[in-house]
Amino acid sequence: MRRNRVIYVLAVIGCLIFSAVYRSRLSAVLLAAVIGYPVLALLITAAELLFIKAEFTEERAIYEKNVPFDLWIKLNNRFIFAYAPAELLCVFPDRDTGIFSVRHIYASVAPLGKCMISVNCLHKYRGSYTAEIQKLSVYDPLRIIRLTKKAKAEMQQIFLPRKIGLGDLTVVSENDRSSAPTRLLAGDKEDFSHVREYRLGDMIQLVHWKLTAKQDELMIKQFDEITDKRAAVLCDYSFEGNETGLLLRADGIIETAIAFALSAVESGVKVRVDFGTLDRGFVSDIGDRTSFDRFYRLMAVLPARVDVAEFGSLIDNVDRNNTSVIFLVTGRLTEALICRADILAETFSGMVVLAFVNIGGSELETAAEGRGFVFLNIRGDDENGLSSAIESVFTGN
Repeated sequence: MRRNRVIYVLAVIGCLIFSAVYRSRLSAVLLAAVIGYPVLALLITAAELLFIKAEFTEERAIYEKNVPFDLWIKLNNRFIFAYAPAELLCVFPDRDTGIFSVRHIYASVAPLGKCMISVNCLHKYRGSYTAEIQKLSVYDPLRIIRLTKKAKAEMQQIFLPRKIGLGDLTVVSENDRSSAPTRLLAGDKEDFSHVREYRLGDMIQLVHWKLTAKQDELMIKQFDEITDKRAAVLCDYSFEGNETGLLLRADGIIETAIAFALSAVESGVKVRVDFGTLDRGFVSDIGDRTSFDRFYRLMAVLPARVDVAEFGSLIDNVDRNNTSVIFLVTGRLTEALICRADILAETFSGMVVLAFVNIGGSELETAAEGRGFVFLNIRGDDENGLSSAIESVFTGN
């Protein structure tokens, strides 16, 4: 734009010289047109700015993190002149960096017409964010005048965490690798109190197939609360450090908790997931797919920075009644935590699993293997890290 203004000033100077030398009617008209153009262009550009509007095609959308998507923006021109171009100053996820950043978008709009703009985006982190169109600028045909106004268009974008399936978790005895693996998550499937009709949200694993075949209607096994096996997922959700590292660790903790909860639900085991937040609305009791889906949506909007209780007190206060397995998920492996997990394993009748979300993939400085609990070293921040840890410990490979 600066170059265009320099060229225009040189053109004015040239017209002045031409008019002074030739002193003709043509040179006078040309000089008047060149000098008067900025005023006329300013008036038309100001009118254009009043009649153009930019907005998102949706007010709210849900996406999966790390999955590319198209973001649509609509430009509406209600003026008799074209915009060539209109400039938008936006904030939304950048495809290359995977984070929210400021972007400039240029588009041409026909007179009394509309323009649809598609931008390919991607975001690396789970959470709730707001995409914005902050400013809208228009230019005159010679691009020496630019006028800007605030657009104030917003769109809520929710990015879901990864849902990693672990299947039917089994554990192999540390002392006898030749022994047959036993199921880590298993409810009392044979001792049920009664049978009832299927209700929306019931797990398909609890279908009583023989009775269903006889009555030609889905029937569900109903268990007494006393005999139901349960699991507990306790998460160390206290973070320090820069924003990028914090988001990575928060996503790693949440996605690991989701994986354990999903495995429990698919095994027919009720599970409680507790992040130790002082706001107890984030504590989830999951007993079927409906409650799991509700928990999964909640995890998409759980902030990375929240007030939490000390992880040790969360472990000490866990309900151990009828609990078959306790998962401890942490991003900080310390000797104090290992000792606490060891004590928990000695005093707890069920299984204890300590999952270390090792985002940086660093080598361990403390020995956590060979203890009374099952240890998972989940290296990296991708799905392969969790899958590899599960395969190495739970399948004996």
